Amino acid sequence: MALRVGDTAPDFELVDDQGERVSLTSLQGRKVILIFFPFAFSGVCTKEFHDVKDVQDRLDAEDAEVLGISVDSKYSLKAWKDQHGYTARFLADFEPKGDVARKYDAFHPAGFAKRTTYVIDGEGKIAHVIDQELMEKPDPEEYLSALQACGVA
Repeated sequence: MALRVGDTAPDFELVDDQGERVSLTSLQGRKVILIFFPFAFSGVCTKEFHDVKDVQDRLDAEDAEVLGISVDSKYSLKAWKDQHGYTARFLADFEPKGDVARKYDAFHPAGFAKRTTYVIDGEGKIAHVIDQELMEKPDPEEYLSALQACGVA
């Protein structure tokens, strides 16, 4: 069953690009943008996270934590982040492969994450969902508007 706006976002625990464990419940009280993406180092994904970096000051003003999630390893995510100077925190949904993406209906049958974004409010509820075609990146204005509609966490 697909997740909808108003549903409680499923909790998870993954390792980030620095090797630290991150859970959704550890971010309770903050707004969170979960950006599922296919692959580090791919062209569209690279442009997508440059867009995130370009609006980081506005994301900070909304007290929003950006978590990029893919089935890549923490090592490739760290190398990609370091190469581009990204501001997002990247989480490796590596083993079991795509487990969290499956919980969020964001796993492609070919074995990678779809390009799906969830905006989660400070109470852990899904406030907005963006399903994008694989070769198209979302417009950050859409999730920024959704963050603003969440109000104060």
